[in-house]
Amino acid sequence: MSAPPGTDLRGFEWRYFSHRARGDQLATIESDAGEFRHLAVSSDGHFVAAGRRVWNASSEKLVLDQSLEEGDMALAFLPHSYVLLIAARDGLKRQDLVTGDGGMILPGETNVSALALSKSGRWLAIGSDSGPTQGLKVYDARTWTLTG
Repeated sequence: MSAPPGTDLRGFEWRYFSHRARGDQLATIESDAGEFRHLAVSSDGHFVAAGRRVWNASSEKLVLDQSLEEGDMALAFLPHSYVLLIAARDGLKRQDLVTGDGGMILPGETNVSALALSKSGRWLAIGSDSGPTQGLKVYDARTWTLTG
């Protein structure tokens, strides 16, 4: 006996395993930004920054007015804010994606290759793999002063 045309003969097993085989991604944002090593996501998931580009994760659209300058690389968002920390040629700077305010916070911190913030946002650890600022440093992120 054959089924009428258009009848789905797959059982519950197929649906179960098909659902289990899907990834956890919510969206895929395609870019021609080239190769980049850092990815930053705001704490509420609204913005995603990679390399020199910033996307609105909800609309999956590039935020054109937030493209970073040549040589800049987005590293991290401050917790519970839309403030992006950026490695620039002449130091570490910040950019508020809502107000547009920004500026240099750690001049001279060049060649930053890794950055981590404490959950509270109070401590900032930066790592540099070359140049005069090579090594690991910890800053108080409220005053931007070097600790210890």
